[in-house]
Amino acid sequence: MKSRGLVILVAVLVVLGGLLLFQQQRPADTGSHAGTLLNVSADKVNKLVITAPNADEVIVERQADGWHLTAPVSDRAEQGLVMQMIKRLTSLTSDGQISSNPAKADRFGVDAATGIRVAIYTGGDGPAATLVAGKRGPDGSHGFVTVNDQPAVHRVGGVLSYQLTGLAERWRNKSVLDFATAEVTALSVQVASGKALSLVYKEGIWQRADDDAQAPLPVDGQVVERLVSALSVLRALTFVDPPEAVPDLLLARFTVTLGAESVVLKVLAMEESRMRVSVGDGTRQWWIPKGVLTGFVDDPQQVATPVTLPAEAAPAASDVTDSSPAN
Repeated sequence: MKSRGLVILVAVLVVLGGLLLFQQQRPADTGSHAGTLLNVSADKVNKLVITAPNADEVIVERQADGWHLTAPVSDRAEQGLVMQMIKRLTSLTSDGQISSNPAKADRFGVDAATGIRVAIYTGGDGPAATLVAGKRGPDGSHGFVTVNDQPAVHRVGGVLSYQLTGLAERWRNKSVLDFATAEVTALSVQVASGKALSLVYKEGIWQRADDDAQAPLPVDGQVVERLVSALSVLRALTFVDPPEAVPDLLLARFTVTLGAESVVLKVLAMEESRMRVSVGDGTRQWWIPKGVLTGFVDDPQQVATPVTLPAEAAPAASDVTDSSPAN
């Protein structure tokens, strides 16, 4: 009987040992640590610092006029993309704790050598919360994170490390010119060939106002409106960093007058499907798609061909509202 009891005891110990080993090695415990990971309100966030291995540190800060990148470049940020990321971080929930063993951090990509660290600030010197985004999970639909420098590794929906990659380029504002078309009162185009076009918006009609014109001549308002609209929403394909030399002879110069102020777009170079442009002193340059600007660079006078309006149709601005700038 003693021998039989000993066998049973050994068997029980083997089973218990196996269960303990399984519990230590199982990849997930989805029943624990579920819920919101960061106790930070999105509307309180005023700064993010993203640090990734082998990449420049990215810093975005909220200023009086919105979000701005302050590192690795200084520029206005894409407001919607920054807010989207802040909402993603502050609403992040755990789908389960995977591990609490610091020695396994590299297995999940949340160690210092491979993880992407995000510091979230709400004011003051130190961050209100931190997060390290790690590898993608085996099924490709989730990733791993640690929070607030704690060893616990959580599984989260989506692959946060991918969303935090390349932010310096993706978050940089790609708007070249930003103005309301309704505020435009005049427009001029000068090109390298010497041809030029000067237009004014007067009494509800776009008119030519070249220096050598004896009287203002009406032009095709729809063509001008397309140009004004295209200029107002110009977005960069890529940034020219560092900026290249500004040629002595510009391919074209577009001057948009907004009441008492003007903005000037300079066309510096042109390729098959894109053109290099700058605004101001040339220290900020972009490659943009050619689009509607190409026709004006080739021949501004030919594109905006003067038209003759019937005398009875000219006096009332309400009769030509379709020729006003696009809202």
